[in-house]
Amino acid sequence: AAERAGAWTLSASRENRGAGLVLMTYYMTEGEDVLAEVETAFPLAVDWLTAHHGRIDPEWGEINRLMRGEVNLPLDGGPDTLRAVYGDPQEDGTLRMVAGDGLTYFVEWREDGTQSVLATHQYGASNRPDADHYTTQMEMFASEGLRPVPMSEAAVRRAAVGGARYPRVSRSSSPRLSAKL
Repeated sequence: AAERAGAWTLSASRENRGAGLVLMTYYMTEGEDVLAEVETAFPLAVDWLTAHHGRIDPEWGEINRLMRGEVNLPLDGGPDTLRAVYGDPQEDGTLRMVAGDGLTYFVEWREDGTQSVLATHQYGASNRPDADHYTTQMEMFASEGLRPVPMSEAAVRRAAVGGARYPRVSRSSSPRLSAKL
């Protein structure tokens, strides 16, 4: 287990098989000084992973989840990483995202004075479980996608009246955004 942890690539991507061992060690600590507790926390993480996932190196997305209502998605990120995501351990051996970077905007001011705004939110535009928009942005958030934000009154009215579904903009499909990230 220690060898596997030592080989971790420092990535918290959902496919990563080393993240669970190291990041669950973090979750097993109780104080501010994580390094001081590694000797105690690491065996607890090994036991927890083995008990819940049958192995010490499940893909991080098996553990790290975005959950709301009936939606349950694998999620990149973790505590104190570039994509800050903090989870609450669940009885089934997963972490349910409860804090972190949930609302994200990228704003571009163009030379012609116009703005371009891309956004994502971890859940949806409603807190009511029976509402249409309770979970509408979860898949986009989990896949690190963005949606254009309407910037004119007419665009806002079209979106509000028509219930528009905006196309997903990914980092790879937006060269300007990819270059900046």
